[in-house]
Amino acid sequence: MLPKQETPGRFVIQDVQNNKYLQHNGSDLDHPYEDVDSTDKATVWGTLEHVSYVLWWYVDMHRPYRIINLDTGDRFVKNKARGIPHVMTELYNPELLQPQGGSQK
Repeated sequence: MLPKQETPGRFVIQDVQNNKYLQHNGSDLDHPYEDVDSTDKATVWGTLEHVSYVLWWYVDMHRPYRIINLDTGDRFVKNKARGIPHVMTELYNPELLQPQGGSQK
C-alpha cells in the first residue's frame, strides 16, 4: 500500500455567493459553521485533504463554496464527477463558469 500523500498549507472555505468565510462554531450540528468577514476569523485547515473532507461532508451542500489556499491563492471546488471528497481547481469547474441569470442572445 502506498503512503498517503497530503498537501500541506493554510486552507479556508469561502461562500461563493456572499464572499464570507466559514468559522467552526464548536457544535455538532449538520452545518457547524458561522459566516465571518475575513480569513483572520475563519477556521484554517492544515491540509487540502482535510479541508476537502470537511467541505464534502460538513458544509451545506445546497450552496456553492470554494477552498482557498492562503499561502498560494489557489482555489478549489468540489469535484462532483470524481466523487468523495475530491476537489479540483476552480478554473476547470464548469458549474462556476456558466452564465448566471437570463439568456444571452
